[in-house]
Amino acid sequence: MTIAEAHTEFRQAGDRLDSSSIPDMLVEQVDYFLNEASNRFVKTRYSGNNEFKMGFEEIQKRTEDLKTLVFTEFPAITTVTTETNVFKANLSSLFTDEALTTPSTKEYWFYIRGRARVVKSGCTSTYVSIMLYQHDDLDDVMLDPFKRPIIDEVVGYFESGNLYIITSSGTTIDKVKLSYIKKPITVKYGTQYPTPSADVSFDLPEHTHKEIIQLAVIIALENIEAKRLETAMALKQTIE
Repeated sequence: MTIAEAHTEFRQAGDRLDSSSIPDMLVEQVDYFLNEASNRFVKTRYSGNNEFKMGFEEIQKRTEDLKTLVFTEFPAITTVTTETNVFKANLSSLFTDEALTTPSTKEYWFYIRGRARVVKSGCTSTYVSIMLYQHDDLDDVMLDPFKRPIIDEVVGYFESGNLYIITSSGTTIDKVKLSYIKKPITVKYGTQYPTPSADVSFDLPEHTHKEIIQLAVIIALENIEAKRLETAMALKQTIE
């Protein structure tokens, strides 16, 4: 569905719920509600904070909802000089290739899976699992012989918008494979990224487009406090 078509359907759906409000909206306002709905759709499908309480990969529908936003790329890695055996994966500096020669144009949003390539003298470098922990658990984890970093498993945590990785003594990390959900593109009527056109579409799967438009109408009615908001909220429960 193009954004031009999405605008038309948005106005038609809104007119059925509240004919006094939606049709008079400016193009820029419709763009805003479509983008807000797209962002909310991704967040609720990832987290499970939706009508059916099912998050990403919990059921096949959720996997299919976000499949076009899932990528595996490689963040830039630096050594943390103020800590021992700690490395930072920069989530705002992603590359499409392992050699880190081609910068990614996508924006990281939500973590799915991480693997780090561990380097140790005399051993073959290999990718191992990153086990994530909360900050208040890290001290206990580092003392626990069953949880602390070992050669085939490292410890990770998030801080300042980046992924930090702790290794065992004598090992370093030179690469990280990051599987994540990217931020959906911002759509705008009459433009297509990167070439001007009226044929731009959401970068989510086709089957989600009508659900996003329905959600956009509900958000619009919430913002203008329309009289038919109660009807719109009942409609929301049908958005799978």
